[in-house]
Amino acid sequence: MNGFRIHLGSAWLALGCLVQLSIAQSSPAYQTLDDRRPAPRKLQAEPVELSRLPRTFGMALSADGRQLRSVDVNGRVWQRPVGRRSPHAKTDAADAPGADSDTKEPRLVAETNCEPACAVLSPDARSLAYATADGNVAVLNLDADRLRFRDEATRERTVTLAFSPDGRSLAGVTARGAVRVWNSDTGKRILEFAAAASPVQTVAFSPDGQQLAIASHGTNVRLYRVDRQHDVPTTSESTAKTIRAGNARVTALAYAPDGKRLVIATAAGTVHVHDLVADRAPTQLGTHPFAIWSIVFSRDGRRMAAGSWDGTIKIWNSASWDFLQSVKKHEESVAALVFDDESGLYSAGLDGRLLAWQLEVFSVSPVGMIAGRDDSAWVAVYPPDGRRLFVGGRNNRFELWDVESKRLLVTRAGHPTTRCAAFSPDGATLATGGDDGRIFLCDAVSGQTRTTLLRHPGALSAVLFADAGQTLVSACDGGLVKVWDAATGQEQGSWQEHRQQIYCASISPDEKWLVTGGGNWTTGDPGELIVWERQTGRVRARLAGHRLAVWSIVFMPDGERFFSSDSAGAVKVWNVETLAEERTLQHASWIRPLALSPDGGTLAVGRGDGSVRLWDTSTWTEKGSCEGHTSFTFWLQYAPDGKTLAGCGSDGTVRFWEPERVVAEHGADGIAR
Repeated sequence: MNGFRIHLGSAWLALGCLVQLSIAQSSPAYQTLDDRRPAPRKLQAEPVELSRLPRTFGMALSADGRQLRSVDVNGRVWQRPVGRRSPHAKTDAADAPGADSDTKEPRLVAETNCEPACAVLSPDARSLAYATADGNVAVLNLDADRLRFRDEATRERTVTLAFSPDGRSLAGVTARGAVRVWNSDTGKRILEFAAAASPVQTVAFSPDGQQLAIASHGTNVRLYRVDRQHDVPTTSESTAKTIRAGNARVTALAYAPDGKRLVIATAAGTVHVHDLVADRAPTQLGTHPFAIWSIVFSRDGRRMAAGSWDGTIKIWNSASWDFLQSVKKHEESVAALVFDDESGLYSAGLDGRLLAWQLEVFSVSPVGMIAGRDDSAWVAVYPPDGRRLFVGGRNNRFELWDVESKRLLVTRAGHPTTRCAAFSPDGATLATGGDDGRIFLCDAVSGQTRTTLLRHPGALSAVLFADAGQTLVSACDGGLVKVWDAATGQEQGSWQEHRQQIYCASISPDEKWLVTGGGNWTTGDPGELIVWERQTGRVRARLAGHRLAVWSIVFMPDGERFFSSDSAGAVKVWNVETLAEERTLQHASWIRPLALSPDGGTLAVGRGDGSVRLWDTSTWTEKGSCEGHTSFTFWLQYAPDGKTLAGCGSDGTVRFWEPERVVAEHGADGIAR
């Protein structure tokens, strides 16, 4: 028996060594990052609907960016003011793009008196080119409301039209692949040839107007030289060059503003970038779930958007080709896109909706991060003095860091997954809760466990100190709230009023109220939100309004309001005295963590795409986003001095941002001067 005990002890020792070796091999380390490089701004969470009209063929902005013109399937051209408003303007419906005019309704500025086979607006929105059903191609001057020219030399149906970026040339391709290029002012043909035996899907001019990219219903793209000095149209294809984009039909083309790259999209939902200088095989950026029908670059060339058949719009940083974000509000295919540097993105869908996606005020890059482990980081917590940081997560992750030196002080095995943590008010004790149903009360300096609290039937979702650190309140996925004597570890009470799981909890600044939230994220049932009298455990109210599970709760420092987030992308603002819902801050994707700056002026909201949205709590407007996480954000907390926001996520990293410094040093747009 003694021999068995010796062998068993050796086995446990070996296992412990393996765990420690695994942790040591992971080598988590702090990395300083460059946060001063200009970062393309993202779109705000929700678009503004400008109007509902028949299907839109195309859109264009005036040179000053203040008027948006669109042409619909009935050949009518509409105009609406969109303006370039202050980034600090309120984002209510009353202040939406177009609200600075006497009317929000679009104004009819021209009609073609036909249902065109295809139509396109010039880049400056001053001209409309369209093809009639019998093959004629015409250009209309919209400012003077007069016909610029009409070419009646062909009876073959024209299926696509494109202006050159300077508006001087117009290209049209027929159903049989015949290409014609006109001088858009005089109507003189400057190029004419047969491009393909099959119908052409799309055509695009290079930025200098000297090259034409054409894609038929096949998988190839052909490039042609356009000599705009010819007196007689050429029919030679000797300058043609072929690019193979993949195995799917090409559906959209766009040149990058520098003219050195060509973006090719396909019916399979793929997006490829071809380097025209190096002439390498196209690089695939990513894949939409459905065919892509529209591609557009912002005027400054720093962003590119692609719209697909299912209404999704994806955006990339066109300098690095890093993926920025995905938005979806259209119920059908995205037919046209316009991207302005200041006002944002405009999208038109086959659902008849014309949407304006406004840009955020600024984008903040992280100043540093803790990396080196693949295990998800679930929690990052500062003590009251802000001198240390605890990081916990999957695979026994337990780390204590020195904030000033950025050194890892302690690493040891913790819970299988640490789900929540809190420091006591005096900073001497660290409480951690895990998916094993246990709570560790640890020495905040050495990290050693002093006491282990049991009796939770599910994974811990919250641990909170109260009564100057004498009381610990905990909640778990099993729907239980427990109250403990933090000094002795004795359980003082157990409350169960949740019908489903508890995912979050928060105590009001005066410690009078406890609010718990939860639901069941797997079933799609409405979220639960319960307000308790903390001392007695009596339920004060059950608050309705969350369509899906509630994930985070935070109180304002003055205790007058609290916020709650859910899987449906809603952040609700509640009045503590009346328990009335004051407003909802709606986002387009799942919201999990919330954090308030110590002064209560900024609410940080962690989204399912890894970004962190920043809301101004005095104006209730989105004022920016913190970038860096590549996947789900699990936890957010401001440092006690309010200068740093820490966030951890499923990518295994902890990111650190300084949003207030960015505003102070760079200005509201977040770009260094």
